[in-house]
Amino acid sequence: MEVASQIFREDFRQLSADDRSKIGDYGVMAEYAARVFSIRNGFESELRRLAEEGVTIYTGCGLTPDDFLSKRRGNWEESLRRYATGDTRKPNSAWIKAAEEGKYFAGSAPPAVAGAFGEAMGKGLDDVVKSSISELFEKRYGLCYRGTGAPFT
Repeated sequence: MEVASQIFREDFRQLSADDRSKIGDYGVMAEYAARVFSIRNGFESELRRLAEEGVTIYTGCGLTPDDFLSKRRGNWEESLRRYATGDTRKPNSAWIKAAEEGKYFAGSAPPAVAGAFGEAMGKGLDDVVKSSISELFEKRYGLCYRGTGAPFT
């Protein structure tokens, strides 16, 4: 019980005697912490892997940050680069809009840019953005982070 109160700063009066003895066991608490960190580390490594895949796809198609909708002002390409370097903040409104509407570049983009986006989508960029990363946040983000985006520690 002393272990749990040190970690969580609570005295757990509503728990049964059996439950209180379990959370007072360093072994049980260490196993619990290992599970929590395993979930968080799995989320972070999968996010990084998917984002790196997305960056590889668009750079391989010759696209630059200036080719994306909103250019360098908080577009979803910037989010991809941040995720690839380990950032775990939730997707911003530009990401959500791009994923929902499938609009990744300006309507006035030159034909070469539109063609490069078509090639990138054909190679799976749309799947990385819409499906994989968006679903990863939807399904697993809440298991790993508080509402502020700070990791559980």
